[in-house]
Amino acid sequence: MKSEKLVRESLHFSLFTFLFSLPTPLTSSILLATSIILLIVTMATPVTDAEFSAKVLKSPLPALVDFWAPWCGPCKAMIPIFDELSAQYEGKIAFFKMNVDDNTDVSQQFNVMSIPTFILFKNGEAVDTFIGVQSKEAIVAKLDALLK
Repeated sequence: MKSEKLVRESLHFSLFTFLFSLPTPLTSSILLATSIILLIVTMATPVTDAEFSAKVLKSPLPALVDFWAPWCGPCKAMIPIFDELSAQYEGKIAFFKMNVDDNTDVSQQFNVMSIPTFILFKNGEAVDTFIGVQSKEAIVAKLDALLK
């Protein structure tokens, strides 16, 4: 997971380096579009229905999965918190994002009816679920309890 994060960070840096080399009017438009895209792309690992078992259920670490959609305002509001926690708990908890529009099987399996929905997994089992916008402190309390 650390190498995936380094690759994403390197890609972000390369993209911004390229954008700043473009003429100013073009750069402004592209930077705005890129900023919007980067709001959706986070440091958490994307996961699909096909990968879910191998990446989440068989993870050697406890895992937090964010069930989200790109059109969901509350989901977007959680991105900075999710990213910050992903960095804070790196090596302790694995962070995943599952787009419910593209991955309906796992979403249905875990009865995800509203988004964002967050499910904590430990040893292949769902151990906690919380729905909607959450404070960083509330999530930290759940993550710390999971690690005890």
